[in-house]
Amino acid sequence: MSSTADVQDAWIENVWSDTDITDFTDKILQYEVTADSEAEKALIASDGGINFVEVVTSRVPTERELGNSTEALIRFYVEIRYTREKLVPGKTIDGDAYTQTQLFFETLYSLVNTFGPSWGSTVDYWIFGDYPGIASEDIGDIPCWRGVCRFQAFQYTTI
Repeated sequence: MSSTADVQDAWIENVWSDTDITDFTDKILQYEVTADSEAEKALIASDGGINFVEVVTSRVPTERELGNSTEALIRFYVEIRYTREKLVPGKTIDGDAYTQTQLFFETLYSLVNTFGPSWGSTVDYWIFGDYPGIASEDIGDIPCWRGVCRFQAFQYTTI
């Protein structure tokens, strides 16, 4: 049975360390950032502006009786939030950050598809959860674009 750490490690190895992703940002955090925290502000800045990825992975186990045995269904959720400052003086032009945010998610989907159906043998299969799109969001008083998507994976085992 896979753990949250197993899934996170597989994603780090197969998705987050890929240069197609790190070309967007080197700030890929495996937790949710408190954007107003002074201690965390340095963690979300890359290339002169706010530019970071938050990855929140969770594991939800359930069980069901199947005749004389019990089957465990483990659901994994991987939620990805990419936040990019709208306009970094001297670095970006108007509209560029939105386009780069869209391109990040297109690149992410492509990598996850090539990652395979079992995410490095950590799950039995996965599905694309949802993509609510890209929205304007202020981090502190800085205008940013934030896109969010979620993947869901399943693992079955007999207990």
